[in-house]
This record gives sequence, structure tokens and C-alpha cells, in this order.
Amino acid sequence: MEPGSDLRWAPACSPPSAPGRAELPPAGCTADPARGNCVQFRRWARRCWHSAARASDPAGIAGDNTAAGVFAAWLRAELAAASRHPHGVDGAGSVLSAGAPRGPTVRALFGHGHALAQPLQRQASQRQFCIGPCHRRSALPASHQRPLQPHADGIGMVWAHSRRLRHCLAGSCPALQHGDCLLAAAGGTLTAPSRLAGTPLSMRASAAAAIALYGLTLFAQEPPVLLRDLRIYGGTDETAPPILQLPSEEAPLEAPGYPFVTLELDVESPLPPALLARLVHCRPDWQESQNVFLAFGLAGTTLFSWESAPAPSSFYTYRGRLRLPNAQLSVPYAGNWKVLLYDARAPTTPLAEARFFAVKPAAECRVTVYADLYTASPGVSPAAVTVEAWVRPLSARRTDRRLHTVVFYRNHRWCEPYVVTQDARIADTRQLYSTGYRSSISGMLPAGKLFRVEQLPAQNEYRVLDLSNPAQFPPGAAQPIRLPMADLRRRGNFWEFADDGALRSAHLPPHLQDYIPVEFILDPEGAPPSAQELFLVGSFNHWCPSAQWQLAWDEQEGVYRLRQLLRRGRHNYLYATGRLNADTRQVEALDFTEWEGNTTAARHTFFAFVYYLEPDFGGYDALIAVGAASIYGPLRR
Repeated sequence: MEPGSDLRWAPACSPPSAPGRAELPPAGCTADPARGNCVQFRRWARRCWHSAARASDPAGIAGDNTAAGVFAAWLRAELAAASRHPHGVDGAGSVLSAGAPRGPTVRALFGHGHALAQPLQRQASQRQFCIGPCHRRSALPASHQRPLQPHADGIGMVWAHSRRLRHCLAGSCPALQHGDCLLAAAGGTLTAPSRLAGTPLSMRASAAAAIALYGLTLFAQEPPVLLRDLRIYGGTDETAPPILQLPSEEAPLEAPGYPFVTLELDVESPLPPALLARLVHCRPDWQESQNVFLAFGLAGTTLFSWESAPAPSSFYTYRGRLRLPNAQLSVPYAGNWKVLLYDARAPTTPLAEARFFAVKPAAECRVTVYADLYTASPGVSPAAVTVEAWVRPLSARRTDRRLHTVVFYRNHRWCEPYVVTQDARIADTRQLYSTGYRSSISGMLPAGKLFRVEQLPAQNEYRVLDLSNPAQFPPGAAQPIRLPMADLRRRGNFWEFADDGALRSAHLPPHLQDYIPVEFILDPEGAPPSAQELFLVGSFNHWCPSAQWQLAWDEQEGVYRLRQLLRRGRHNYLYATGRLNADTRQVEALDFTEWEGNTTAARHTFFAFVYYLEPDFGGYDALIAVGAASIYGPLRR
């Protein structure tokens, strides 16, 4: 069915009048009071209402005057009777012509193998709809005003694209006759029943079908949600680090940070899921603080903004965004924060998590990156970098011992911390890397303290994979697309600068905001396979290596292979060797030099996060300064 068309009753498929069977409106009935035949429509509506009640539950359903209860019974009776019809059935129980939309409610009733289980047309309206009880010539009480969110059911959304029905549900024309049978929503809120003056029969049928399905979906169990991607960034810039700047009277003029952070997720689900986001304060090593004072008032937020995936997309259906802080949830304390996503109906086990930093500037931080050397493996360049952060609090009240930790990260690589601390509570992260690193702390307050991490392998400039071209990477590809050329071993050489580890996709038009199945091939050029496990790490997995991103050795071809689903855009990535810990399922002993080499010409930005042990609220690790620099100089906001 094309948007803007009308759903019409199939005249050859009119069901007979019988108990439990809904009959069509009388022939020629327009429900126009001026023409005197609206009484016929009211009588037909009442017969539909009561026949559904008698057929489904003579003892109990007759007392349920809600549209949900009555039309759930009506729909069940009609679907059971017409399930074998070649054209399928609509929500109000009558047979529709071929081409009518099918959706998740029909799939839930008949299963994915049934002829009615056709793909849902993703032309979703963002309007809210409501249903309520039948009240003749009276406004509805507040107790019955139960709003349905835009994601309540995809079928009604598709039907709302009917031009007449969309106008009807928007309140621009009356929906139903005196409220005897159904109730339509006007302007997204529940209103008193409207009159049907001059409304054509086909529009009434469409409205009845849409609202009937909404009633049934109220009590239907939602299918499981597949989380396709989750990322978080500062402000509205997808390349910005997730740093939230809290207001501070001591803030220096140049403090990296943004007034809010944005959580963005893609899901594959027939309808947008009901998610609840909660915040958890963490220590510098991302272990939860376990401080009840910091959790007070953090109930959670559900203010996700959902938009439909483009029509060609086959791998996700909705994209949601959540801005933090918002009207429901504030971020009152500085430090590391986890965003835990829960199913709002059963918020016990988190479905996913994201991380961001909240800084309340109270100190100066200057970061410097130097070229250095280290003891490298044979055949690998010994190029390294040493990074140091000079920190001086702006207030003389800050004590030396409480300024205890600085954590260094490469930009966007928040799973790879380099910790410099004098706090024994904070876990050491040296086991994450094959070469380890040296660290030191010198100086004292009020003059300032110097935190230093030494001899980090310089690594190489990131590889670039640009999936923006739809001619090379067509939408809706059924098979993984092999890259034009296999990746080869690098020894510190590169031919273009990358994007500092970020994914860039904002430049793509809406119809190309999709996912592409891609096959990576890494050719060792006749060399034997690596003695270590090999992983693909990049912006597509947020620089967090895992078992799902491990490459497999192809004995026949003599190459490494990996097939994965990637979000369309411009990606940065590297190949890393490591060891998958069988107990923790974490990748340890990471090494990017075997397949990438080292060069101090790489434009990697290093961030330094400065933590101070605040004595308030039982004591917590507050983030009081952030600095950033590359080997080419400090980063300016």
C-alpha cells in the first residue's frame, strides 16, 4: 500500500452477520446526521461491540468497556475465522485486499512462517495515539486516558500514512459517530468522541482497524530487542569525546568539555523498545563507587528520541538518542559515569552500558607528548612516546595527597587506559598491554604535580575504511562485500591522515544511514600466521577488542578473514594481536606493532583526566581537570 492511499473493504469478502462475527456497516451509510442515516451506523457499531463481547467472554468481557478489551476480543474472533483467507485480514476483522500492510501484531499471532507474516513497512508516523472506553456524548474521565507512545505498534503507524486517516487522527476531521463504537485520538491526546459528519465509509473502516490493533497491542508482549550499535559523544558532534562540563566557579578559560553528552543507539525491533537509562558513578578505573550518597536521586530517564531507519535498511529499525543531563536526570557530581540501559518493564539486569566523563574544572592541566624510544620486537621500529600532565589546583584548599590519579587515553579509545596513581585502591592496567609501561609522579602542591607515563609504543596512523559510496557498497546487500584490496602488513608507513579514531557518518543523507556487511581480508604475503590471536579494533567496535572481532586463519587461501556488519560511514581501525582470557573474556596483552609498526608521525591525541578525592558525601573521586595534546602540540577547544 502506498502512502497517501486509502484502505478499503474488499466487497467480495464481507463476512455474514453471526454471533462473534463483525458485520460491515449498512450499505450506503455515510453516518451524516444531515442526511438522516447516522442512526444505522450507531446501531451497527453497537452490534459489533456487543457481539464481540458475547463471543469472547460472555461472563466477563461485557463489563469491559475499553476499546482495548472489546477489540482484542473482536480481533481474535475475526482472525481465527479468516486466517486461511489468501488476502489476509485487517485489524477490525474484515478481509483486506492484497497489498495491505502486515506488522508485528499479525506476526505475533501467526508466527513468522505464516503467510500473513510479511515485513513491516517502516513508514512510521511519530504522532501519539490514544484509546479509551466508549462514552456516548461525553468527555472521557482522566482515569481512562491511557496514551500510547509512537512506538506502540507499527501497523497503526503505517495506516496513519493514509491521507484521510492521517487527517482524521490529527483531529482535522471527525473520526467516529458519537463515540458509540470507537475513539480516535486528536492531536496526540485523548479527547472527547467526535462526530462523523460527512466522513466516508473507507476512512471509518481504516480508523476502526488502526485503533483496534492499538488496543490489542497494549497487552501484547514485545519481542526481544537486538542492540545493533551504541555510542556516546560530546554535544552534537559525533567526533567529540564524551566529556560533560559541569558548572564551576573555579573553571579556567580553556577547559575541554560540552554542556551535554548524547547517547545514540540503533536497535532491531518491530517497535522502539521501552528503555530506562540509569547513571552509576565510578572510580577512575571504572569500578563502581558503591557510594549511596552519589546514587540519591538518580532514578533514571526514559526520554529517548526515536526515529525510523531508512526504508532500504535491513539490519536495524530504529535509532534512538538520549541527551544527558535532561529534565528527568541530572549529573550532580564530577567523575566517571556509566550509563546502564534497562528494559523499563523489568529494570533488573542491564542490557548495555556506555561511559562518559563529567568534569567540574578546579585545576589547570597541561599535557605534553614527547618522542621517545623503547625496546621493540625484532623487525619493529622502536619509536615510542612519553606523555606527561602538569597539574595545579586553582584553590589553595586542595591538599597534595588527595590529588592522587591521572589516567591517560588515546582519543576515542576509552578501553585502553594508562593509569598513573598513588592510590592503592585503583587497579593496575599494565596487563592489558604486551609491553607494559612505566609511570611516575613528582612535585607537590601548591606548586603543582607532574604525572608521567613513559615509553608507550607510538603505533601507526589509523587505517581508513570509507563506506560512504553507495555504488561501491550498495544498500541492502545480502552477502558480505569484500573490500577491493586485501589489507597488508605495515611497518610504520601510511599514506593519509585519519580522523583521530572517530567514526564520521553525519555527512551521509538519511537514506544512507544503514549498515553494510563487509568481509575483511588481511594478507601476510606468504608469512606464517601469527603466534598470537589477531583482532580487528576500530571505530566500528569503539576500540574495544573482543572475541566477536577475532580474525580467523584461512589455511587454503593463506589469509586472515573476518565478516562483520558495519555502520556506513568513514571508519578508523587497526589490527592488534592479543590473548583472549578464557575466564574474563577480556583481551589482554594487546600489541598493535606486529601488523602496524610504529611511527612518531601518527597524529594520536592523548587525553589526561585528573582525579581528586573529594571529602564530601562520604568521599568520592571527582574529575577536576582535563587536558589533551598530540606530538604536534596541545589541543585547543
